[in-house]
Amino acid sequence: MTVAALIEKLCLKTAYPPKLREEQVTGCYAGDLLSNVIKKAKRGNVWLTVINNPNTVAVAMLRGLSCIIMCDGSKPTEQAIKDAAQKGIPILLSSKSVYETAVDISRVI
Repeated sequence: MTVAALIEKLCLKTAYPPKLREEQVTGCYAGDLLSNVIKKAKRGNVWLTVINNPNTVAVAMLRGLSCIIMCDGSKPTEQAIKDAAQKGIPILLSSKSVYETAVDISRVI
């Protein structure tokens, strides 16, 4: 499943109009401790978090993640949006909890 298909199936909003890649979503990683994400998230994973700062974009790039989903109504800072747009990392928005979003993802991928 691609990020575009995930957006459609889960009715997610985007923080900015991303240029979506055709990369396949390989799973998801949920966590807010950046060092754990760096160690454990796998290339192509969707990252579920409530962290809204530019560090999320840097970590997503480092690990080759397919996108970031900010859960619980969290919204990215302006700098995070600029960095994500520049680096081509889609930031998606969910009003659901991290758990609920993870369950939804597990049902569609």
